[in-house]
Amino acid sequence: MHDGLTERPELLVLLEVAVPLWRERWRGRPPDLIVRRASALSSVVGSQGDAILYKTKKLGRSAEAFNALAEGVALLSMAPGGCDLFGRHWHDGCPASIGAQCPARQ
Repeated sequence: MHDGLTERPELLVLLEVAVPLWRERWRGRPPDLIVRRASALSSVVGSQGDAILYKTKKLGRSAEAFNALAEGVALLSMAPGGCDLFGRHWHDGCPASIGAQCPARQ
C-alpha cells in the first residue's frame, strides 16, 4: 500500500506532534460537533491531500491540508478504539500509541 509517508517520513513525525495538540483543543467538546468537524475535514483532505505530499504554488495550501489531516486524525483518535493510520495506532490515552497492545482491542 502506498500512503505517501514512505517518501516523506517527516510527515509522520509532524503528525506525532500535531495530533496531540489538536486532541487537546477538542477535548471536552460535544460529540455532535466533533462529528460535524470530522466530516468537513475529510472533504479538505480528500480534495487537497496532494498538497500534503507535494509543494504547491498557492501559499499556505500545504499547511492547510496538513492541519486538516492532523486535526482529523486527532478526532478519530478520540473515538472508542481509536484508529490505525500510516502504520501507527492513534488512540487518546492508549499505551498502544507508544507501542503496547491497545486495551480496547483485547
